[in-house]
Amino acid sequence: MDAYCCTSLDFSLGYVGGRAICRLGTLCEESEFERTAMSLPYFSRFFFHSSKKNFSQETKKEETDEKKILTLVLAVTTATMLAGCGNTVKKDDSGEVVIEETDAAGDETAAGADTPEETSAAETEKEETDATDTVKEEAESAEPEKEPEPADWLEAHGITVTPQGDCTVQFYGYQDDASNPSGDFPAKVNAVISETTEGVDKGFKKVSMRFTIDKSDCTGTGCKWWNSAFDRYTGTSFEFDSSTTYTNPGDHVTKEGFVTIQNGDASYDVSITFDYEAQDLIIYSTITVTCPADYDGTVFQIGYASPELEEQNQQIDYAARLYTIDELPFYGDGYLYFTNSNE
Repeated sequence: MDAYCCTSLDFSLGYVGGRAICRLGTLCEESEFERTAMSLPYFSRFFFHSSKKNFSQETKKEETDEKKILTLVLAVTTATMLAGCGNTVKKDDSGEVVIEETDAAGDETAAGADTPEETSAAETEKEETDATDTVKEEAESAEPEKEPEPADWLEAHGITVTPQGDCTVQFYGYQDDASNPSGDFPAKVNAVISETTEGVDKGFKKVSMRFTIDKSDCTGTGCKWWNSAFDRYTGTSFEFDSSTTYTNPGDHVTKEGFVTIQNGDASYDVSITFDYEAQDLIIYSTITVTCPADYDGTVFQIGYASPELEEQNQQIDYAARLYTIDELPFYGDGYLYFTNSNE
């Protein structure tokens, strides 16, 4: 027990009876104890000095005290180290020293870390922000919706196709001479379209519109009207001159013309024929279009005419170019439009 077993603080825990206590449980000489005690923390030195003072009076209890002191020193030192790591040191009901570990997560929370509620709220806010950013990115990257383009000129101009059959059209009436109007009247008209490939070159067809006009309600001795044909895809009129209006009475009039319709990269050669015949109160007016067999763009038109509209029509130079029907005076309310498909 007199042998030196430690010479530094690393192995010295305290002293008993003037001798240092090392971690191996042996006692060092007093001279060594002095050096060791002075190197320990304040509370350890205080304990050591108290033990040294009472050593001479407790010789009989030396061994028992040494064990108690050794145990207490070890407990105090260990408690100090563990308490520094965030653990809790306390006595239980029996007086024994008990060390309770503190949850690291709890320490972090106490130190200012987010609570579960705060974390959940932050995550929810981040998700909402991400979702908003995603919607904004999609809205910015998405192309604006384009309105569908009209299928053809008819649709673009809001023209309604009238089914074939019986209909009523407003005509201009006059007494003896067109310059002496007798008043407009509703003429009863029957409209029928037919197609045939007879009498035409291979690859072509004839599309004919026959208007049967009942002028029995005419307010005078004669009447005027306008009928013609045009291309549904471009609105281009098939008219080739300015003399297609008809004046009753008459016998039989046939007029022929030829136009080329350009629709994008496609072009169609169209021949148009007007045929007119009057029988008392019934007038037959037929328009025949000769066109390629795969062409379905013919639209027939019938409606009002008057000396004033005819005069405007005479001012148009049909030889200069082709015109769309909205550039001509015979267009607008009071006109009916027909196609072979009724569409």
